[in-house]
Amino acid sequence: SLDVSQNAVLDYLYCPYNQLTSLDVSQNAVLDYLYCPYNQLTSINTNGADAIETLHCGNNQLTSIDVSQNVNLGSLQCYDNQLTCLNVANGNNTDMALYAENNPDLTCIEVDNYIWATSNWLGEVDPQTSFSEDCNNDCTSNLTELSTSKNLIQILDMMGRETSFKPNTPLIYVYDDGSIEKVFSVE
Repeated sequence: SLDVSQNAVLDYLYCPYNQLTSLDVSQNAVLDYLYCPYNQLTSINTNGADAIETLHCGNNQLTSIDVSQNVNLGSLQCYDNQLTCLNVANGNNTDMALYAENNPDLTCIEVDNYIWATSNWLGEVDPQTSFSEDCNNDCTSNLTELSTSKNLIQILDMMGRETSFKPNTPLIYVYDDGSIEKVFSVE
């Protein structure tokens, strides 16, 4: 896991080729570049990352992406995922590059103007995918909830010794439901 929620001035995040399953940058308002391909992401939350201009999240396991709140987005690369829902209706489509190929279950992409999108992005999507101003689906409802009801009971260092939270140090979180999580918090 990767927790960047306390990094308020983070503007560039490069984290490809890991085994991340979820990523939440909603607390990173000045983040303008997010490069997270080749992970195992099933959820990504960019709401609140108001400055984001580039989002590269290809080669993951995402089923849903909603960037409708990211009005500064200039490039979205979300190819090679398992998308069924994609909402890019952010009021900025004419200044945005989109690459959404190899998402065989994606049939509709919600956009600002379907005529413009069809004329400009048709080569960047699969043949079964069309554009609409209302795909009649809500990408946000498909997001995996990132918070859980489990409680942290112990923090261990990599040697298995009990410790307290330390930034920039790999730690193991032990929860009351028996689950564990490797955590690395960057400051």
